[in-house]
Amino acid sequence: MKFLRTFLLSLSLVVQCFAADGWRVFSTPFPIYSAAKYGNGVVYATGGGVRIKTPTFDRVYTANNGLETASLLSVAAGPRGVYAVSEYGMIASLRGDMEGWMVISRSYVANGRKIIADASRLVGDVLVLVFEDRIAFFDVAKEKSILTISRIADISLAVYPPKFISIHGDELYVSIGKRLFKRKMAWDGLWNDVRLIDPDTWTEVKVDGLVNGMAWKGDSLKTFPVEGTWRWDGDVETSSVQDSSLIKLHGVKVEDSFLYENGRSVIKWIFSYDDGTDYLIGPEMIYHFTNGKFDELGVYHPYELGGVYEVAATYDGGVIAASPRSAFAYSAGEKWSELRYYDETGIGNLDDAYGHRMKVLSVMNDGHMLYHIWGEGFYLFSDWGKERIRHFTPKEGLCLDNYGTNFMISSGTTVAPDSAGFLVATADTNGYSLAYISLEAQVSCLGHVGSAAVAGPIVARYAKNGVDWEVYVGTRKIPSAATTGNLDVFVVSPPLQNGGRLVKKSRKTAHGLDGFAPIDLALDSKNEVLWVATPSKVGYMNLDQDTIQTPSSVSGLLGAEYTSLSLDPHGNLWVGTAAQGIFRLSRKGNSYDTLSTLHITSKNGMLSDAVDDLVVNPVKGVLWIAHSRGVSWYKRNDLRENESFMTDSAAAEVVAYPNPFRPKIHRYITFDFLAEDATLSIYNRGGALIRFFSNGDMFGGRVDWDGKDKNGKLVVPGVYYYVVKNSKKTKKGKFIIIH
Repeated sequence: MKFLRTFLLSLSLVVQCFAADGWRVFSTPFPIYSAAKYGNGVVYATGGGVRIKTPTFDRVYTANNGLETASLLSVAAGPRGVYAVSEYGMIASLRGDMEGWMVISRSYVANGRKIIADASRLVGDVLVLVFEDRIAFFDVAKEKSILTISRIADISLAVYPPKFISIHGDELYVSIGKRLFKRKMAWDGLWNDVRLIDPDTWTEVKVDGLVNGMAWKGDSLKTFPVEGTWRWDGDVETSSVQDSSLIKLHGVKVEDSFLYENGRSVIKWIFSYDDGTDYLIGPEMIYHFTNGKFDELGVYHPYELGGVYEVAATYDGGVIAASPRSAFAYSAGEKWSELRYYDETGIGNLDDAYGHRMKVLSVMNDGHMLYHIWGEGFYLFSDWGKERIRHFTPKEGLCLDNYGTNFMISSGTTVAPDSAGFLVATADTNGYSLAYISLEAQVSCLGHVGSAAVAGPIVARYAKNGVDWEVYVGTRKIPSAATTGNLDVFVVSPPLQNGGRLVKKSRKTAHGLDGFAPIDLALDSKNEVLWVATPSKVGYMNLDQDTIQTPSSVSGLLGAEYTSLSLDPHGNLWVGTAAQGIFRLSRKGNSYDTLSTLHITSKNGMLSDAVDDLVVNPVKGVLWIAHSRGVSWYKRNDLRENESFMTDSAAAEVVAYPNPFRPKIHRYITFDFLAEDATLSIYNRGGALIRFFSNGDMFGGRVDWDGKDKNGKLVVPGVYYYVVKNSKKTKKGKFIIIH
């Protein structure tokens, strides 16, 4: 434990010193929408970014690597470069150093038309893009659109959408279903093709039936009703069609069972290379075939957790993330720990995690963890999940309820106010029970005390007397999150006051939000308010009242399905949604009745607009976000807890880093651990004031300076001085700037 704490703290400091505000995304690169050859490997576009995989290189690029989104539907590669295309036609090119991407065109996005997945082709400098109602030609060298056509011969593409394209030499073939058309293209001089817009320059090709796939056997065109791979070396065939019962690799039928599901192929693309190796790719898998052996390459080792439905903050600013398949991992923002599994079966909560909006992962600062698996009971861990203390099973006859024969269910757990155990609620048709699980694996229950059969999320705090606990439990008529319910408020006497027994003192039931069941709770003890979210509404309850209220004015927060809540140190509420990203709700004045909103989506850098859970970790000022394809990390100054900065109890002194500061290498010099009511003054060696920061500049107790003066010019190299001052303290220091 001591070693792990030291490691986590050192990693925390490294990240804190060198990580600028912004986004990071950790994802699994699936499903695969489009694939192309890249050197002796492949590049493919997925719902979790673009992955380049070769025998010597493996990297996934997402929104924070310049793509602006993590969901890419098409990829094309050639001598000119590698290009990825988003759902609505944003085009990005891979940088020459392979460290990231640059967006080279957003001109098509405004049209609001979706591209056809895997239907972009690169010919010389021309990128052909197939949209649902048009075909566009884009010059990647000039980074300009050449032309967009909406008609072919007598066909309006808005009425008969294009399905598939194929390029053979100087001919472009376009399928619109049961009809196929071709046109000769001057690829090297397309800007001068004055008749490119003329629909009469297209010729119809006679075909029988649907054309959703095309291939060439020599100069002979082959058409197919489905998409897939077909290739011939003379008469030797390599082919695969997803959902077919046959895969051929260089004329030989491939019968390995992992390439089929229910007797049907799961492979869509096959790429063959001069060294005799092959890549076989399907929407959910990728294999490398060499020396007669298949190697599965689907796992992306820097991030193996996959989809995440729950996140819990750790004391060092990191997160424990739980996946539906019973695995969890830790990260401080850079790398992820090895996977650890909750149960022996390895099945986990799967769809139950989403259908019940489970909030069942609770983590203490000392590394103790409690987790629930639907039907299987609770798991108590120490050492951040490395050591399992006990599994509380439904077969043991404990006071924990069963919701059927040996079937225990819970949708909420929380750390008890005394940090000596956890509080849980288990379902029963006679009313749910409230239970306390100590770190010594002792259980004390208040049987059937709930106002409903099923409990949802749960939070707790000390009562005003400093001894008893107030416990808030969302109730449900049935286990599903899409049901009716209310909020139970208990006052209980803790086990340490009663010889190990949990004692109920009172219970009241709060109503509101049109009777829909709460799916998440966020307790703001500082401001004496509890936030409550149902799938369709967000409301609040003043802790001295018993009614949940809906704010009368929240601009921009309509029609969303809510999934999760978390509070930041300034009392702002962060709300996750099922399809519209994240909203931050902030008070206008002293009332919660009128709120302003900040809306964050995948366009800002988040992995996906579908958010399953989120948590603010105030240690570093990071918002951790769970998605079905991974995790997003969002760092902001105003998310940090900084009340103790520049006080006698401060854990760290004011510091400036990196020192020396090299503007051509470092993006910023950071002044950290500042009080928010302080001012920061930067002087040159002659005592002249260069920059001054105050008020909103100090949010989060950190200021990032780019080395430029108030006129936007980079200052000269040399020694500089800073003074941080508030009403209580003054801190001084110096740093060096080197060009």
